Amino acid sequence: MRYEPHEEIYKGFHIRIVHDEDAENPRSDDNIGTIVTWCRRHIIGDEQPKNDKDEWLKDFQKEHGSAAIILPVYIYDHSGFTINTTGFSCRWDSGQIGWIYATHAKLREEMGWKLLTKKRIETATQNLVSEIAEYDNYLTGNCYGYVIEKNVTPTAEEPTYEEVEACWGFLGDYETDCLVEAKRVVDVWEKRSLPLFDAAGLLYDNTTSKPPT
Repeated sequence: MRYEPHEEIYKGFHIRIVHDEDAENPRSDDNIGTIVTWCRRHIIGDEQPKNDKDEWLKDFQKEHGSAAIILPVYIYDHSGFTINTTGFSCRWDSGQIGWIYATHAKLREEMGWKLLTKKRIETATQNLVSEIAEYDNYLTGNCYGYVIEKNVTPTAEEPTYEEVEACWGFLGDYETDCLVEAKRVVDVWEKRSLPLFDAAGLLYDNTTSKPPT
């Protein structure tokens, strides 16, 4: 069993941050970018073309020209691996393995952009960087969920906690996302003092037919 990276008592509730062992691969989502890679040791990204990198890039540029945004993808592979779009300082265990790109057609389809202005190119570029960062968190195991437990024996000498809510699928630094959301849920629980949660994380009373607005 993997260790739990964090736990604390918050407003009388026991919050546990746990590793999400069944996190969904973010590349299964409808992303703007497409990741193509050539990596001998790992299957990474959306596509692994059979032609070599130089040939692929030449064909890509011939087909799309400037009507696409493309960034390099680098790997550092030593006792585990991590990826980014800027490169790593170690020349022995790192190097470029591919690209992430978004064609104008894809941006038009997803964003409704008929023209690629400078500002839109900057926005799309940042989206591609964010997609790689999110994917890297998945690959490196920075996947978390929270479990909230309530003390059901408040008058006893030793508390007995029972789970009242849990949520999974948080990628990245748990302190800035997963833990913050867990505390927000506790805050709402405390404020409304209602016994149940719905699947969307909104509180509702089980004596009513729908959540309050």
